[in-house]
Amino acid sequence: MILRLGLLAGDFQLDPLAANRPALAFIAPLYQTLLRKNRFSDPPTPGLSRLPDISADGLEWRLPLLPASFDDGRRVTPRDVVHSLSRHLQPGSPSILGPTLIGLLQRGGSLRADGTSQSLDADEPANTVVLRLSAPYPALEELPAHPAMSIARPRPDRSIAGSGQWKVRHASAVGAALECARGANKGRQHALVAQPGVEGLARTLDQGPTCWPSTSAGLWQSRCSASSN
Repeated sequence: MILRLGLLAGDFQLDPLAANRPALAFIAPLYQTLLRKNRFSDPPTPGLSRLPDISADGLEWRLPLLPASFDDGRRVTPRDVVHSLSRHLQPGSPSILGPTLIGLLQRGGSLRADGTSQSLDADEPANTVVLRLSAPYPALEELPAHPAMSIARPRPDRSIAGSGQWKVRHASAVGAALECARGANKGRQHALVAQPGVEGLARTLDQGPTCWPSTSAGLWQSRCSASSN
């Protein structure tokens, strides 16, 4: 399968923390969010977690995790989720949601020595993530469903372990080769190709060679291999 993206080359990011709004829709198969929403007006549904248990005063939200694993097979734990969410609060973070979170959380942008938020706790025995707010905020459930809040685990080599159905096999600044990591389509491969100058273009092909971008006369074109890998 080939997915061609009508994005500027500089906007192509595989990390949901750094990806811009258009790109988030196309890297979504690599990740899962704690909650899901199909449309803005729809209520959230479970994602990586069940629906939140909210304290009577509205200041504590408990999100029990459902069984899930990263693309390398490692189980997603509450501590992983706390680390993933805390990346939005770290100094210099490119997160579009960081300022919103800082305003909502009980201790703002205060971080522990390990870089995690002092307002987020991992209740490992209960397999639950705990959020503590500075004031009740019923619309908070919108944030765990936002694609930018997808749960990811940075690796030491600076690559990203995703929590979705697909994993990255190879990546460059303008494209990536993906492979389905689990489920009925396990092993199926997929090419993600940025095509700058064709804003909004995105189409999938069920058959054909993998295409990678090359430059010619200032325009991006496809250079295709002879195989579908």
